[in-house]
Amino acid sequence: MTRPTADLASIGRYKILGLLGSGGMADVYVAARPEGGAVAIKLLHRELVDDAGARMRFLQEARIIHRVRHPNIIGISDVGQLLGGRLYLVLELLRGQTLAQRLAASRISPLLAIDIVRQVGAGLAAAHAAGVYHRDLKPDNIFLVGAASDPVRVKILDWGAAWTARDDSVRLTADGLVVGTPLYMAPEQACGRAADARTDVYALGTVAYEMFLESPPFASSNRVAVMYRHMCDPPPAPSSLWPGIPLVLESVLLGMLSKVPEERPALDVVDAALALAANEIWRRVARSATPVTHVR
Repeated sequence: MTRPTADLASIGRYKILGLLGSGGMADVYVAARPEGGAVAIKLLHRELVDDAGARMRFLQEARIIHRVRHPNIIGISDVGQLLGGRLYLVLELLRGQTLAQRLAASRISPLLAIDIVRQVGAGLAAAHAAGVYHRDLKPDNIFLVGAASDPVRVKILDWGAAWTARDDSVRLTADGLVVGTPLYMAPEQACGRAADARTDVYALGTVAYEMFLESPPFASSNRVAVMYRHMCDPPPAPSSLWPGIPLVLESVLLGMLSKVPEERPALDVVDAALALAANEIWRRVARSATPVTHVR
């Protein structure tokens, strides 16, 4: 964390303590509340102040997070605007690392991967119940709270690309416009068609596949090639990469990655299958008295 710049000692009533990071749309700071405690503040970039689309997406994220309150979704407590027109969101301050950082640092055990997928699924299910679809689920947008040795608590981040089926006023993209990240993009997204709950199920399947098998189902630096493969190619069979994968786990992964949205399992079905897979892995651990890993 870096120190605040001299021209930004505070945002609204919050005292800036340092810069946490910067993205394409906003900087994120850690700040102190007057009543005590720390928060994260997401501040729109100065050059986007007059960009109507950026401002709408920024405020859309605030509305959606406020609407979908769930333990596995980052919380929001305030929204404001500085004198120069820069919008800001006051968010729950999280300590830990993104799933992308964790994947880059070390292999994730099957049981931990199951726990992460089930928690993400719970957060998505709450969003879907509110008519909200994330549309850009990926390891960078999944946060693991706490130290690596602690039981993991998951938060879904970055709802700026999301839209809701219950309020067209916050749907900022039309059919034909591709939204999302190619490595984790459902076939219908790659075609520019409208997203729904099944689109998020596919994205969660790609994230789960990467955790269990150490690579996304379709990996390439060529965006167009990856999108084509999502639309046309079957993913490599999980059992070809992890011969000991529980059959119920392989089945649910392949179901989540179906090209046909109607064939993908609902999130409650995914959760039940993962619970069965976890039980099978625990039984293996009990029989062998050694950790279960996915060895290629």
